[in-house]
Amino acid sequence: MVLTVDAYGEIDSTVIWRVKNGEFEKLLAIPAYYGSLGALWDYVSQNLNFRSSFLEGPGKVMGWRRMVRWIRMFMAGFSTFLT
Repeated sequence: MVLTVDAYGEIDSTVIWRVKNGEFEKLLAIPAYYGSLGALWDYVSQNLNFRSSFLEGPGKVMGWRRMVRWIRMFMAGFSTFLT
């Protein structure tokens, strides 16, 4: 079995393949226009107002999540320093 996942893809965004004797047989496919994980992530990013350019917003949201974790750790350490 082979699983391929692409943000948008040309036709399909997610496909499950069966491979036998070097031949690929498509078992299940999710079309890019219907079930793209990339499109969902882009939609979430746009609703968080990260809309600077096409597909730049999702990367910023992923980086922002990492930054929030760092800020929380910093603030927890800083608050113990003050008390």
